[in-house]
Amino acid sequence: MLLALLLTIMLNVSAQNPYAEFDKDAAKYGVNVEFSGQQPKITDFITAYVNSVAEEEFFFCLDYIWEKYLQNKPLKENEKVVVDTKNGYVKMEDIVYDGHEVNQDVRTTAEMRYWECADQKHKIFAISVSQFINDKDFAFDTDFNGLNFYVYNNDTHKMVYSNGYGLGLEKGIKTDTGEEVVTFDEEGCRTDALDPFAIFKLPQTGNYFKVILYNLPTKKEITVKWNGLKFEV
Repeated sequence: MLLALLLTIMLNVSAQNPYAEFDKDAAKYGVNVEFSGQQPKITDFITAYVNSVAEEEFFFCLDYIWEKYLQNKPLKENEKVVVDTKNGYVKMEDIVYDGHEVNQDVRTTAEMRYWECADQKHKIFAISVSQFINDKDFAFDTDFNGLNFYVYNNDTHKMVYSNGYGLGLEKGIKTDTGEEVVTFDEEGCRTDALDPFAIFKLPQTGNYFKVILYNLPTKKEITVKWNGLKFEV
C-alpha cells in the first residue's frame, strides 16, 4: 500500500512538472541566462549559449559574427544576421569563398528559436546548424549539421542541454512510410552519415520545425509540431 502511494505521488509530481529531470540537471550544471527586464529575449539565450563554450565546436564559425552584432560592428558582405526579438528568432550566415573552385563556396547557416511551454514555467531553446554549397539550398552532410535543444527554467534562469530526449523525440523521426530517418545521440538530432541525411530548419514564426531529407530520389520534408509540452512525431 505504501509503495503504491509513493508511486502515485511521484507520478503526480512528474505530471505537474514534465521537465523535472531537466530542472535537476540545470541546478547542477545548467547555463545561466542573464537578461534585463521581466524575461529573456532570444538574444540573451544566444549570448548565454555562446559564452558557455561547451558546444562551441557545434556552433562552428558563427560566434564571432554574433559578437560583432552585439558590439554594433559592421558585418562583411559574406556575413548576415537577422534578429526578430518579437518572435524569438535569429538567423546567422557566413559564406566562405573558395578562390580555386568558383562553384564550391560554403555557406554555414545557424538558426535559433525558442518556444514557450504550456506550463508557463519553461521555454525550449533550439539551435540548428546547416551547411550548403553556393548560395542555394544544396546541402551537404558534415559533422556540424544538426539540431540541439536547451530547456530553460523561468524561475532559476538556467537552461540545460537536451538532445531531444524528454521532449517527445525519443523514438526518432520517421517518414510517412514508417521508416526512421532521424535518430538522437549525445550530440543531438542527426541522421546516419549514409543515405539519407537531413538538415533542420527552424521557423521565424510557428510552432514546428522542418526536417529536410537529402540523397533520396526526391528531396523530402517532414514537419515536426510543438504542442506546448513536447514535439509530436
